[in-house]
Amino acid sequence: PQYNVGVTGLALLAFLGAGYGGRGTSPFASTVERGLRYLTSTQDEEGCFGSRSTGHYVYNHAIATLAMLEGFDRTPGDVVRRSAQRGIAFADLARNPGFAWRYGVRPGDNDTSTTGWFAQALARARELNAREDLAGRREPFTFDPLAFDGIRTWLDKMTDPDTGRVGYQQRG
Repeated sequence: PQYNVGVTGLALLAFLGAGYGGRGTSPFASTVERGLRYLTSTQDEEGCFGSRSTGHYVYNHAIATLAMLEGFDRTPGDVVRRSAQRGIAFADLARNPGFAWRYGVRPGDNDTSTTGWFAQALARARELNAREDLAGRREPFTFDPLAFDGIRTWLDKMTDPDTGRVGYQQRG
């Protein structure tokens, strides 16, 4: 049960990635809509998706944030946008200054796995902003642009320059 939020996010990513949104006549529209509503209902005051009952809750959060961003793309609306934005705000809060993520809020250490999930979410927010900007519309999401510098710094630190292998918490 402590991973329901993350598993729901992964399932939603499959439906959304296949082109199904939460509206319309798709046979999966109600499934997607219920999944998005469920994720929104799990957010706390700081925007974190799901319970913080285990140290690995950040995976649930990052996956749910990515799912909400994809949900906004397929099912645009203010409720989904606000929920995704709150998820991004928590990601900004949880990131170690100058670096990346691990378990918890600014725990002082980082890892490549959690950072990868957060990086995907922020990259998707950046893509959605660019699309809206290109169309002459207001960017729907705000986030700390320095997060990408921190991600690059972490990945550079973990990448063995001779082999190109990337480590989890140690180079290569």
